[in-house]
Amino acid sequence: MDNVVSRTLSVHKEHELLLKLEKAGLTDSDAQAIIQSPDNYLAKRIAILARNWDFKPSDSQVAARKIMGKNFFGMEEAMQYFFFNPTLAERESFARVPFSTKDLHALKETHKLIVKLPISAENILQIMGPDMFSFKGRLSEDLTLMRERGPCGWQLIRKTALPDSTERSFKGQSGLLGNDQEMPTIYEMIYMIAAHYLQTKEILFADRAVHTQTIRIRDDEPRHLAIGVFNDEKRWQVYASGEYSCTRLGLAVQKKWHV
Repeated sequence: MDNVVSRTLSVHKEHELLLKLEKAGLTDSDAQAIIQSPDNYLAKRIAILARNWDFKPSDSQVAARKIMGKNFFGMEEAMQYFFFNPTLAERESFARVPFSTKDLHALKETHKLIVKLPISAENILQIMGPDMFSFKGRLSEDLTLMRERGPCGWQLIRKTALPDSTERSFKGQSGLLGNDQEMPTIYEMIYMIAAHYLQTKEILFADRAVHTQTIRIRDDEPRHLAIGVFNDEKRWQVYASGEYSCTRLGLAVQKKWHV
C-alpha cells in the first residue's frame, strides 16, 4: 500500500471538472501541454486563478493601472506570473496605492509601478529558470541574499539608471538623489526586472548596470551590489561593485512612499 497516492478530489469530482474544461474548449493538445508543463507551471496557474476568480481590484488600483498602462504590475499580474495566492488581509494591505496621481502621471513612462510580494530571489529563479540571472563570485552561495524576502508593498522603480549617474563614483551617484528618491535593494531590483520581463518580455538594463543599496563585503571592503548588462550569456549579472566610475554603471532609484 506504500504506493497509494493521497487524493484531494473524488473520482466523481475529477470527472465533473474534466467535463467542465472540455465544455469550455479544452482540447487534447491543451491537456497535453498542461501535463507536460515544466514544474507543473500551467496547472499551478489554473489553480491560482480558480482560488482568486472573484478578485476585484480597488478603485486606487484601477486608477493607477489606467495611468501607468504596461508599466503597472498589480495583484492580477502577481497571481498570474508569481502564483501569488493572497489572503484577505493581504488584499486589503495592497488596496491603496501610496503614490499620488500627480506622481504617477509624471513617472508613467520612466518608472514601473509594482506590487512587491514576499518572495525571494531563489523563488524567482525557480519560476524563471536558473539561467536568467548570474550571481558572480560567492554571491550564489550567499543564502541570506538568495532567500531574503523583504517587506510587501507598492514600489515605483525607475526602469533605467538615474540620469547623469554614469561616469561617477558611487559617492557621486548617491549625491544625485532627490529628497523624494531612494535606492532600492538588489532583491527589489531582481523582482522588478523579473516582473517586467514576465509581463512584457522586455529586457531592462540591457546596456548598463545599476548600483543598489545592498552591501556585501568583498576583499575586506564593503561593496554595493549592482545588476544589469544582459550579456552574451543571455542573463542579468549580479555582482559586487567597487568605488569607481564607469560609463556602463549608473544608480538604481525609486520613488519614496507617501505615508
